[in-house]
Amino acid sequence: MNSVKPAGVGNRLLAGLPRRDHLHLLAGCEQIELVGADVLIKQGEQVRFVYFPINGFVSQMTTIEHGMRLEIAQVGNEGMLGSELALGITQALLQWLVRGAGSSHRMDGMRPRSGGSSGSAQR
Repeated sequence: MNSVKPAGVGNRLLAGLPRRDHLHLLAGCEQIELVGADVLIKQGEQVRFVYFPINGFVSQMTTIEHGMRLEIAQVGNEGMLGSELALGITQALLQWLVRGAGSSHRMDGMRPRSGGSSGSAQR
């Protein structure tokens, strides 16, 4: 997973925000490559980043009986990963596994939320 360039537009969830909130959130993002089969976070690890896929997709996986893996959800350019941070949950309940290569906006989930925005997108 390499840093590519400053973030642009492409995630439909972000695109649906009021312009001011959209620009404020994008200003705190970087654009990264999603490489197939990369693990963005392991179950139980601290969630540090929020991801807004632009293209490609990420599966949220859990381990069930006998070590078998179960896919719970897929997130593409319609959504985000890391929303649990807004609820104060900092430990990953699921593993995030890149299943479709592409790119994503990535924001530090631990950065202070202040200034420049009406805040409606952060509630």
